[in-house]
Amino acid sequence: MPAEKSFLSLVRNRASVIMNMTNYHLSLDWVRAYSLDQLSACCERMAEYLSGESIADKTLQCELIQNPAFAAYYAKLMTLLPEEPESPPEPNCPRPGPSRYPARPGAKPDSRHVCSLSGLGLLVQASQKYRRNITAYPADEVANALELDELSSEQKLVFLENFISGNLPPETRKAAADSIKNCIDLPVTLTQGQKDFLLEPFTASRYIFSLVPFDEIWALVESCPGLKDIFRLLHELGIDETLGLEDYRAMVQDVSECGRLLRSIARQMDAAAMSGFVSFWRKGGCTAYELRRMERWISSHPGQDWDGLLSNYSGYINLLYGKRFKEVDLAGAEDYQEDILIYAITQNKKRFIRLVDGHSDVFLRLPRTSMLFQERLYREHFNLNELTEKALADCAGMAQGRLPVDRLSPGYQYSFQELQALYGLPNVYFKFYAALQSDDKDYKLTVLKQLSKRKLLRSVMDEAEISILAERLSVKTLYDWLEKDFRHIAGLAAGDAVEMLIHLDELRGILPSCRRRADIQLALRNLKWLSQYGDIESLKADIIQVDADWKSLSAAMGLTPEFLDVYHDNILRFACANGAYIAERYRSCLDGQRQEAFFRVVKAELMGKLDELKYFEGDLQRELDSPLTMPVKTGWKRNLGISRNGLEVREHDDFLSTMLLGTRPQRTCMSYLDGAYRECLLSAFDSNKKVLYASFDGQIIGRAFLRLTKGRLAGADQRGGFTFVDLENTASRPECPSNREQITLFLERPYISGAGPELEGKIKQMFTELACRKADGMNVMLILNTAYQGSCEAGFARTRYDIYISASKAGKQYLDSLDGEASVTAEGSYKTNTFLVRETGALQCACNS
Repeated sequence: MPAEKSFLSLVRNRASVIMNMTNYHLSLDWVRAYSLDQLSACCERMAEYLSGESIADKTLQCELIQNPAFAAYYAKLMTLLPEEPESPPEPNCPRPGPSRYPARPGAKPDSRHVCSLSGLGLLVQASQKYRRNITAYPADEVANALELDELSSEQKLVFLENFISGNLPPETRKAAADSIKNCIDLPVTLTQGQKDFLLEPFTASRYIFSLVPFDEIWALVESCPGLKDIFRLLHELGIDETLGLEDYRAMVQDVSECGRLLRSIARQMDAAAMSGFVSFWRKGGCTAYELRRMERWISSHPGQDWDGLLSNYSGYINLLYGKRFKEVDLAGAEDYQEDILIYAITQNKKRFIRLVDGHSDVFLRLPRTSMLFQERLYREHFNLNELTEKALADCAGMAQGRLPVDRLSPGYQYSFQELQALYGLPNVYFKFYAALQSDDKDYKLTVLKQLSKRKLLRSVMDEAEISILAERLSVKTLYDWLEKDFRHIAGLAAGDAVEMLIHLDELRGILPSCRRRADIQLALRNLKWLSQYGDIESLKADIIQVDADWKSLSAAMGLTPEFLDVYHDNILRFACANGAYIAERYRSCLDGQRQEAFFRVVKAELMGKLDELKYFEGDLQRELDSPLTMPVKTGWKRNLGISRNGLEVREHDDFLSTMLLGTRPQRTCMSYLDGAYRECLLSAFDSNKKVLYASFDGQIIGRAFLRLTKGRLAGADQRGGFTFVDLENTASRPECPSNREQITLFLERPYISGAGPELEGKIKQMFTELACRKADGMNVMLILNTAYQGSCEAGFARTRYDIYISASKAGKQYLDSLDGEASVTAEGSYKTNTFLVRETGALQCACNS
């Protein structure tokens, strides 16, 4: 029973409070935010001090509830607010802030009282934000602050917090209000020094205060008080200027001299001209040097027409420095040209000036997009005096977008050779170059060129790897590492050396025992296990148990324990030769059907029977849809090779040579890793396809596809020759011609990298020579891609030729000379193109028939 009475009492109390809140127009939302006692006490205070008042502003309601002193304060404040109507604004000159005037024409304006109450809500909101008690400020001061319509609520709070004591005269208070209005991001509480600074007349007039946060300006002024004299002088002279923080920072070292010179110049120049001069002075960097030149010139040339002399920046520069360029007219130069020319004059770049004057036609032809016209480049990173005539001409073809200035190292001065070496490279090369620790620029350029020539830095290389690699290559170049420290490892490529240097700490223990490139590749794939092995042979012996790629591949293929046991040695060789890594990466791009076909290829390789699978009895005939003679079949299967003066060209049809044809000697669309047509790589295991590799001193530098197919001369009548006989001349009836299709050996276009023009020509010649030998041995037609024009022996002619698209067990194949990818729907058809056709043997036979 007592609990029931207590509950009823609580309900009655709550109802009473809600009724009182309703009477005083308090929002019922406050019931959830405050206790009944707080709300009840608020109603009692409103009854005592604000009887009959209706306060709709929720900020003021919140203050009434939270602050026991606010009701009495509010009541007092109401007596101080004026009641007269507010004067409407001038036409087309609205007041700042929300409009207080009804949109309806002829409506009566709000009274000052109503407008001040609106401002009071915002002022209280600001005081709550900055944890200030509004009742701590005298009510008459708050009433006066509310009249400062030009100030925001936060600026009014700054005014109340700092400028209400000491009986300041009206003109001082106005100066403070004007300065507060002009400044941004003022702290609510100011030091005495900051207050004095705000009372300076220049604080209300200078552009910088409306642009830069006050704390930043004050920090600069505290470190260099003489800047106040510059502010004061510009204000007193009535100069309209747009000097920013960096401009004033430029004056710090010579602030007294700058002040003296500005005052001296101003005595001889009117305010309007002075404003123009300061604007140009700012463009030149606000230097005392430029002020001294102007003072000397103006002192010796009094009474000038300043409007004409300072009409444009070019005129100002010519006035100040004289006509430095003899062949280039600054007034006629484009804006992007003018900027760099004026910079050269003001910074006394004498050699550049002479260069441009001597080759003005070259300079004036440079496009707007030339990297030379990036202002940050020549101001921060490159000395224009280093430009030569050739370099100036080279700038015509160097676009800004391929040498972004934001990729250059802050504070570093690049030579033109360095800029050329970095031009067009991915961002990772800029980061690497910045990380190199050497004062020898020639050495750094050598290192960079060794990496960039073969594109050895991966675009995804992280910061840690860049740092490690740069540290290693700061000691010796990449090829010094290859030829000295890694010379015991046969077949090692430059890309391998990069990976080794990044992981040198992990490799050190096992490195002396590595003898072949495959050893290094195996170690790099299994870095986390290396600490458990003393040499590479120990790792190899255990590779089937530790290599993650082999485990994944064997599981996907469903290899049985019996298979693994029977073919253990082959599997071990396969995994150690990088086969598991390659096969596992490639299978990820294949769909189910093609993946199953690829597994058959891998399985044949593991069994040591890939040759049997590739040349399975009858497959070659089915692919070509044509009977084949024994010389064709045996001659095709035999791999030929040519070696001459360190250059070797050889046919290959093994697993690794086939899988890597899209990565050696360069990445192509057939790359097993990321090639656009890598699905077509599987077709390279067809019976009628082989790959030619060219290697020089053990490094692969060329590759081409060799295909056996069939074809016919384009445009020839392909119909049979059987017709009605001419009875008057029966002897003239021709014999029925043989099949016009010719078994054709086709050498696809070559891919060559890392060879100069002379060596590239030799590779093409040897590719052609090997193809000729093979065609002769098989007695078949030979055609070449037109890329061999000029490299093949006499006896080839450019001819339109129909080439047969053979069947492929892969479903898709990529044909370099026939518009790329060919699907199964194209198989069995002919495609016409222009080729180099050998004018002997089968061609003559076809032509004669």
